[in-house]
Amino acid sequence: MYDENSLFSGHYVLIPLYHDTYALDAKTGIYRYQFNQSDFKLPCSKELLKKFGVQKENVVCITVAGSSMEPVLKDGSIVAIDTSSKIIKDGRIYAIKQGSLVRIRKLYRIASDVLKISCYNQEDKAYADELVKIDKIEIIGVAFWWSVVQSI
Repeated sequence: MYDENSLFSGHYVLIPLYHDTYALDAKTGIYRYQFNQSDFKLPCSKELLKKFGVQKENVVCITVAGSSMEPVLKDGSIVAIDTSSKIIKDGRIYAIKQGSLVRIRKLYRIASDVLKISCYNQEDKAYADELVKIDKIEIIGVAFWWSVVQSI
């Protein structure tokens, strides 16, 4: 198992893995969105971070849930997000918070205050492009690395 004291610790850093959940608010009785860090951390090469100009303290990993980004990102894939990079470059993959959801999506700037939110999976009508005012979403950061996994 990899830890901070391993033989490779000089070449790797540990990155927190986050997941989104819902918790029951005791006051209102309504499920409320939470974005929680798991106990699990992933090793990430210091060289990779250096190559992309990303600082360790600005990186989080998120697990993809669902088929909206297939075939590029499959359900269960892990995406590394640079939380310091929020400038929209058309067609790049971003982690966004939209209402009570954290989503991994491609973003395009349509106007100064309007974004197109897009999925790779265009075959499923549930994943149709959306136009939103930029102030209706929170950009968590840009994806700079991902690992595609497939269950066997």
